[in-house]
Formats: sequence, C-alpha cells, structure tokens
Amino acid sequence: MYASLARMLKDTLMRLDQVLDRPALNFMIHTSPIGEKSTITTTGIIEIIPKLTKVAASEWGNRFLHQSDTAEESARILA
Repeated sequence: MYASLARMLKDTLMRLDQVLDRPALNFMIHTSPIGEKSTITTTGIIEIIPKLTKVAASEWGNRFLHQSDTAEESARILA
C-alpha cells in the first residue's frame, strides 16, 4: 500500500514540476476524525496545492481559492 502511494505521489510531483516549472508546493493531509471508524472514503486524502499566485490570508482561511483553469483542462495538461 505505501509503495503504491509513494509511486503515485512521485509521479504526480514529477508531472507538476515539469508542467508548472518547479513551483513551491503546499501539502495538506486530511485524516478521518478522531474516534470515528475509518472507511474507504475517510481514511485519508493528500491535497497538493502548487503556489502559482499570491494568495491573501482570507482566501486561505475561507478555503476560497481562485482557479484560472477548469479541472478538465488541468487534467488534460498533466496527462
């Protein structure tokens, strides 16, 4: 399981480096709530946020970030 995750993370980071010219990255790891039974949907999520523009504190605090491309366009570029 960990080897598969490591390969997937390495591949993702290499693609981001290549397409976005080595941006600074922020990582967030979301885990299931303490005391709750983990399920396949709440085991954990790794969120990778490339720092491409300056973000105001209110955007970080409210988790309201502007994305200039659509998710489909970003997936096409990274594929």
